[in-house]
Amino acid sequence: LVDQAESSLPLDKLFHCTLFAFLAAFAALAWVQPLLRWRWLTGLLLLAFLTEWSQQFIPQRGPDVADLAANLVGITLGSWLVLRAVRLAVVQLFESGVKK
Repeated sequence: LVDQAESSLPLDKLFHCTLFAFLAAFAALAWVQPLLRWRWLTGLLLLAFLTEWSQQFIPQRGPDVADLAANLVGITLGSWLVLRAVRLAVVQLFESGVKK
């Protein structure tokens, strides 16, 4: 992996954001029912917090607020993108049915 001190790009934060965006997107696709969405959101939020909190118990590691923020941004982006895509698909399906 690239050492953060040598890199001007926050690759670690980009990885956190991307990973949690994919997790959120897959979770949003798995639970399409609106009443169950709170479950995957709660689970991902817990995962984001616990992965950072648990690092205090690993030698030479520690929790990082910036990593947590990247996790939360990823959850937000992944969820929003999938839910937006689903909403657009429903609107297009509805509009195509109305035009017939």
